[in-house]
Amino acid sequence: MFRKTWLNLCRYRFKPNTLSNLPLEQNIASNPSSSIVLNRLIESSPSRCYCVKTDDLGTHPDPNQLISSQYEIQECHDNSPSTADSTIKYTTYKDRCVRKITEAFKFSDIEALHLYEKYPYLFHENICDTMKRIDILKDDGISEQSIFKSIEILELDDGEIKHKLHELTACGFNEEHKSDTFALLTLEARYFRKVTCIFKAERDKIPEGNRLIHFSNIFQCSLAETVDLSLKYRYLLNRSFNDLTTLFKHLLDYGISRQSIRNNLWFTSRTLKTIKKLINASRTNSDLSSEIDRKDLIFLQKLKNKEKHEQKLLKPDQTKEEYLAEKLQIDVKLLKYLMSQYSRTFNQDLKHLTTVIDFLYSRGYSNVQICTNVTILNKDIDLLKNRLEESKKTGWDKLPLSILNNVEKKFKKYLEIR
Repeated sequence: MFRKTWLNLCRYRFKPNTLSNLPLEQNIASNPSSSIVLNRLIESSPSRCYCVKTDDLGTHPDPNQLISSQYEIQECHDNSPSTADSTIKYTTYKDRCVRKITEAFKFSDIEALHLYEKYPYLFHENICDTMKRIDILKDDGISEQSIFKSIEILELDDGEIKHKLHELTACGFNEEHKSDTFALLTLEARYFRKVTCIFKAERDKIPEGNRLIHFSNIFQCSLAETVDLSLKYRYLLNRSFNDLTTLFKHLLDYGISRQSIRNNLWFTSRTLKTIKKLINASRTNSDLSSEIDRKDLIFLQKLKNKEKHEQKLLKPDQTKEEYLAEKLQIDVKLLKYLMSQYSRTFNQDLKHLTTVIDFLYSRGYSNVQICTNVTILNKDIDLLKNRLEESKKTGWDKLPLSILNNVEKKFKKYLEIR
């Protein structure tokens, strides 16, 4: 029976895809090319479920999804045509819990089941309290996406959540920042107190009221993205605000772009004194005694050279995202999503990315094929040329990118099979 089959399939652990991190209200596929790319990304991972607004694409994009939260489960009874269309109610406790999760987060049943199994304390033992807490947070202006992204916060009691939210409002954040800063509640209690004390002390000294809002302006990204970065690089939360702003200013004056600073925050964890020393050494071509400093200097100089090359390719007032979106013929929003998932690929020199994309176009590959095999852009142009030549010798005129992108050993194996 259908119900039995579904329950058997659900015994496997389905891991939600990273597309679930996309804001539900955001349309990332407003042009036909982006829609095709998004569908191909989904089809390439059949064992995963996606949380994408169905209205954006017209129909639900997951071809492998057995059940969506908008459909009822139907059970087919053998030799019983009168009951073949009868709707099954969620009779077991587990089924009811999964249904509540689908309604709360607008997930598919399989994705809700994954959440149920991953957090049994929240969604099995205390499902009623958890749902009430979610409803209260929604009423308080916290989005479903923010709650899902920081789901472990729901393990805190109501009093602690309210207290932490109240503390954040006293730190220079207003009502519209609640969803964006909700992830800060994941900080352990002692560290959270330390950070809020710092925020309160400097509130009147910062024009925007809070350092994270100020940093989001420097990095030219959303407050939510800056909060995520600060949780990964915690020195943004507790180091001297004046030192950090001065450090960022020195790098900007040296010629490092805001995006490069944002993408290399591991490097800016150095002290202000060290950064000044590195910039001065670069300008004066002086030598440094420390091996670590010499490596940092080489990295800084490479970063600056990369910026120079990029400026030659970009139009006036054009960002790297806009340039690559235009090159790949997709929406900027979808390009930004790809960049967040393949940061190492897109952090490469823009000249290299352009050369590889142009080469693939010249060999007859489409933008959709490139976008669904993004890591092909990591390959050296000479390697790609050699592989295509080898494949031609075996009678394979146009090699699929998925094979072209493989490691050398697997690539050779494919040619032998061919």
